[in-house]
Amino acid sequence: MLARERQNYILGKLRLRPAISAASLANELGCSRSTVQRDLRDLAARGEIERQFGGATRPHSDTIMSSFNESALDAKLDRNAPAKRMVAAAALNEVRDGDLVFIDTGSTPLFLLPGLAEKRVIIVTNSVAVVTRLAGAQLESYLLGGSYDARYQATMGAISIREIRDFRFDLAILGANGVDLELGEVFVSEYQIGEIKRSVLERAKRAVLLIDDTKFDYTGVCRYAMLDDFDRVFVNRIPGGQPAPDNFTLVDSPDQAQEAP
Repeated sequence: MLARERQNYILGKLRLRPAISAASLANELGCSRSTVQRDLRDLAARGEIERQFGGATRPHSDTIMSSFNESALDAKLDRNAPAKRMVAAAALNEVRDGDLVFIDTGSTPLFLLPGLAEKRVIIVTNSVAVVTRLAGAQLESYLLGGSYDARYQATMGAISIREIRDFRFDLAILGANGVDLELGEVFVSEYQIGEIKRSVLERAKRAVLLIDDTKFDYTGVCRYAMLDDFDRVFVNRIPGGQPAPDNFTLVDSPDQAQEAP
């Protein structure tokens, strides 16, 4: 493979994720790590990436998530999966037996489902992926109506919002496409998705947000909430050692959830 072909591959990977290691690139490209490091030096010299210890990241930019660059659900399931799994495991402690729980669309809430299936709760969701994965569980569940979007495997629109208003959720478990920690804003890629989440927040007694650290690299077309609208925000870590808001729970291992001081 020519150097430019390898470099185009690297740039393609960084369009899908904010960072990548030299070791994983060498394995995927079938070349030595020193070859990858040369490619990274060339890309960094042209300003196309930023080199980091052990790998590379995208150049610093405020990437706005929209319908043009948002990936399909299936394509996101494996991205940062260990962090999503830790975040979901910690958030599971918020679910109480007897709760009416709204489960959001997106990949991170799906990691809740094995533990959720063992609880005595009622589920409401607009995620077809959620109800499909819970098909064998002994749970009462409601799938909201509305127009179906195959990319997100979700229902949405005016019908969904009208049905949400008939429920009073004990707990809403929500996700996001991006978070601006400085402004305290929470974003999604499309306005109608934001409308669903806002409607759920209005009908929830308690609400938690599940994100992994890659969400700090993005904003989005629609701000649907502020961070302080959530009783608790679960995240694996905050990049750059920034201070965490009071309602953050930082999870740095599968068995540990630490509330921000």
